[in-house]
Amino acid sequence: MVKIPFFKNGFLAQEPGGNLAAQSPETGQAQEKDAEIARQEIELLKIVLLRYREYIESNESKNIIEMKGMIKPHDPVIIAQRDAILEGFHPYIYSENFLDAAKLACAMAEKIKTVSLPLNFWLSYGDMVSIGAGDDIGKAMFLCSLLRSLDSQDAKVAICTDRKPLVAFTFNSKLYACTPDSGIGETQAEGDFESIGGQKVSYTFNDLEYTDKSEGE
Repeated sequence: MVKIPFFKNGFLAQEPGGNLAAQSPETGQAQEKDAEIARQEIELLKIVLLRYREYIESNESKNIIEMKGMIKPHDPVIIAQRDAILEGFHPYIYSENFLDAAKLACAMAEKIKTVSLPLNFWLSYGDMVSIGAGDDIGKAMFLCSLLRSLDSQDAKVAICTDRKPLVAFTFNSKLYACTPDSGIGETQAEGDFESIGGQKVSYTFNDLEYTDKSEGE
């Protein structure tokens, strides 16, 4: 049976015999003060970030070719995530188990909340896992790195003309595509990944190769 908390003197309390002590008005006021201080500190951090935005972004800026080097199937954080997936397979055989493992990898990426950063700033994979948040391109590279660590030779990030990233790979002669927030689905590609699932592709990359398909756009 779940105990339902009740309010006493305007503050959340616990029924007699419960494990939590009743919250006094003084405690509630102290918590409100702490929350206000935390809010002010966040606002101050925003001011600092925006004031030095140009400097930060000049050091964080990366082009697509440089982003190729950020696909890291051997990153310790990626290896740890991969090993957690492989615990469900005894043994893991790529030709039999990869698609199921890829679905688990996509689920891991989905658990990382997608956020829009106020400036161009690259979070490490460790940062994303520890805080549980990352932007869409960072999450796509995280997922691609994880698929590569699961032995996919052609998993790659595709940047579409709308600048939205997705991750594509082939398995058993079929093409699959996913975003880190939508799961994996079988799809179709035109030409050499000129378009994926009806979306025109500008760039594709992983740690092994980079292809610019934006010529003429």
